[in-house]
Amino acid sequence: GERRGPILRTDSGGEVFHVEAIIDERSSRSSEKQYLIKWKGFDGRHNTWEPARNIYSEDILQRYNGNKLLERLRQTPEASDPSTLTHKIFEAIRVGIEKLSAGDAETTDRTRATVFCPWCKFESMHGRALTNHMKKHKSMRNYDLIRDCIKTCDVSWFDSLRR
Repeated sequence: GERRGPILRTDSGGEVFHVEAIIDERSSRSSEKQYLIKWKGFDGRHNTWEPARNIYSEDILQRYNGNKLLERLRQTPEASDPSTLTHKIFEAIRVGIEKLSAGDAETTDRTRATVFCPWCKFESMHGRALTNHMKKHKSMRNYDLIRDCIKTCDVSWFDSLRR
């Protein structure tokens, strides 16, 4: 059958439209995150700002956030040096996005996943424990950026770093 693209659901249970891409994000006056949506089958003049709670597909959010992080990583000198953790994180995110785009991956349920520290391989089932643990690596190069990658991207994308 035909593979369906990401969708948005309405609060009222009304019509559902397919998301082609997330173009941008902002916080509303109420501090609620909103995304600028490019709708599949519509041109750019029909793009709309939608609250995060309306985005049904975790995959499209992962692709959007992953691409934003790739841009930040790309700006570091370490991203092009294969011996660095920054480069390994960059490659893991790049491959994760490719798999999602090709339909070869599903988003991992973070509430049931083991997360790990990319510096020392400490593992935890609790994201907060990992966040607290990772603080001891604060002096490491690109710490804030790598921490954001681990907190934001699908945990399965980093499985290759566990070895």
